[in-house]
Order: sequence, then C-alpha cells, then structure tokens
Amino acid sequence: MAISVGNATKGRVASGVTNTVTTTSINSAASGSTFLIFMQWEGATSFSTLTDNKGNTPVQIGTELTANSGGKGRAYYIENGSGGSGHTFTGTTKGTRAIKLHGIETVGGKTTGILNPTPPAASDDTSSPFTSNNITTTQNDVLLASWMGSTNSGSNPATHAESTGFTIQS
Repeated sequence: MAISVGNATKGRVASGVTNTVTTTSINSAASGSTFLIFMQWEGATSFSTLTDNKGNTPVQIGTELTANSGGKGRAYYIENGSGGSGHTFTGTTKGTRAIKLHGIETVGGKTTGILNPTPPAASDDTSSPFTSNNITTTQNDVLLASWMGSTNSGSNPATHAESTGFTIQS
C-alpha cells in the first residue's frame, strides 16, 4: 500500500474560554498508522500536555516555535500508533488562551523510522507568500506534510491557500 493520508481532524478554542481543546473524533486504523499532531496557541501562556484517547504517547518533533506575533506552536508524531473508532487528541496549556489542534493520520508508511529527515525542517516565515525550508529526503516513498499556523489574521476566519501540489487536510 502506498503512503497516504487516512484521516484528518481538528479542534479550536477561542481566547480565554478554557485551557483545553479536543479534536473531533476520527475512525482511524486499529494499528500501524503514524499520526502527526500540530498544536498552536497564543503566546501569553505555555504548553502543558498533549494526549490521545487510545493510550499512545506523542513524541515532539524538533523544538517549540515562537512566531513574531507571540504565538507558539509544537509538532508531534505517534509512530505505529493504536487507533480505532472515536479517536481524539487533546491539547492543554497552562493558561486560558486561544488554542488550535490539528491531527493527521498517515497510512501505508513505515512503522519505525518514518520521519525523514529527522527532525524535519522548521521555520518561522513572517511574509506572504510563506515558504518552507528546503529539505532533502534520504529514503523512497515519503509523504511530505507541512503545517502553517496563524495567530493574527486580517480575515475571520483566517484563510490559507497552497500553490505547490499540497492538499489542505485541516
């Protein structure tokens, strides 16, 4: 089976409402999937926890990013994870701020050593059009995933578009 996106989910909480956000549920594969989870929050608070309801342990990818607008973000993955019906992810901060949480299930990929390169490139680009760092993969059959978060948009809700062959999942 070729590597592909199985499911995508998201959750959002408005500023000052709570310190916890849970994604909508997905029916993920029972086992063998890799999950990519991206969490973003307003910078006046700090990260606390990220969990899922299937007993998996998310592993942080790279370091926490701080945008020039003060927003913060982290990326995580779960390799060869357990899934099933009603699968959700929950992110918590230490204060009540706006939080966004996105989860993507990939299927058909390696069950160990799926990140390539390790850790993947990360950047804080502050000018449109937004671009990522250049990366070079060292293995065949990879799925490229990119995450773009915004904490300060001129439109409500914020709208984003891509122009290089990516498919917006969440």
